Amino acid sequence: MYWKDISKNPVSIEVHKFLLEELRQKKIITNLDDLLKKFVDGYSVLDVGVVDHDMSHIKSDSWKHRKLKKLAKKIVDVDILEEEVSILNDMGFDVRLVDATSKTDLGEKFERVVIGDVIEHVSNPVALLEFAARHLSDDGQIMVSTPNPFSIHFILRVIREGTFIANAEHISWITPTMALEIANRAGIYLKNYYINQPESLAKRLIKKILKVVLREDNEIYTGSYVYVFSK
Repeated sequence: MYWKDISKNPVSIEVHKFLLEELRQKKIITNLDDLLKKFVDGYSVLDVGVVDHDMSHIKSDSWKHRKLKKLAKKIVDVDILEEEVSILNDMGFDVRLVDATSKTDLGEKFERVVIGDVIEHVSNPVALLEFAARHLSDDGQIMVSTPNPFSIHFILRVIREGTFIANAEHISWITPTMALEIANRAGIYLKNYYINQPESLAKRLIKKILKVVLREDNEIYTGSYVYVFSK
């Protein structure tokens, strides 16, 4: 069901109730790396945004894309940075110089598409999901991670600094209702979503203080969202 099946008014009480119920499917995770490993292990993978800004971390064992290459049955990477793509290909990676918001078709299908902290950078998030869906096998899945602008960490920064300075290249935030909407516009659906809550001492203390008024799964504790989409 889509919210427009309930009302043409996107801010109606009925739509609000429907979205609340739809988004109760969220699951708490404390380690995004573990979830990602399970998601790609043994599958063919299309990895969007392989360069991850610059080359400074490329040789590190902690580089996310190196981990994906070790786990995936097959992996193809895409990015728009020409020089970096050339260097990575020389290093043995299979990287295509492609804009992942374009109508380009690589002519291949993948069981998994990974879009790690990219969607908040692009001008057209719907086109990004359309690109991912175009390259997805019928039973495949797309994983998208993105920051949560309403986490306690960011709220405290606003209180301290008077405004919130995000990554200078971010142009949007994709919160859960927005994930539902852009998925619908891209012709796919939100299968699951996760709230990432690493259990640092500071976060455990904050939860203990606020537990009287806030539930354990309140997204104020969440630094990032992880959305899983299917066809």
